[in-house]
Amino acid sequence: MPVPATYTYTSELYEGPALTSSAALDWPGVRIERYQLAPAALPAHCHEHHLLLVHQGPQPVVASRRTGSRVEADQFRHGDVGLYPGGEYGPFNWDSPVDIIQVHLDAQALENRARRDLDVRAFVLRERFRCEDGLLAQLAQQLLAATGRANGLG
Repeated sequence: MPVPATYTYTSELYEGPALTSSAALDWPGVRIERYQLAPAALPAHCHEHHLLLVHQGPQPVVASRRTGSRVEADQFRHGDVGLYPGGEYGPFNWDSPVDIIQVHLDAQALENRARRDLDVRAFVLRERFRCEDGLLAQLAQQLLAATGRANGLG
């Protein structure tokens, strides 16, 4: 079985650039990007950073992924989020255009911060293919808006 290609950011798999990105800003451990993408299929891959994906489009999108012999599919609506810890993922596709915000979190920086601020021995981020979390969606929208301000997060 071939080893999936490794990327720092999942968005490195996309053909076009982000509509908005915090890449040029001095935001250690976090990158915010917004994409509008046509229906597509991504190959099996591995991404180093954790990914919070927030769906912004007005129309529902059916996304599916394969993990081994198991296929998981769900309908994502405006505001739905997916949480994907850094690691290996099987093929992933969506059936219609998407408008998404991606919040990439440096896995090691997040773990170091959690250990320092929360006094924990182990930090584990649990995967969620699709969930409804208004707070996470609002946080992503506010971070995206901050990419356009001169002082950003400061």
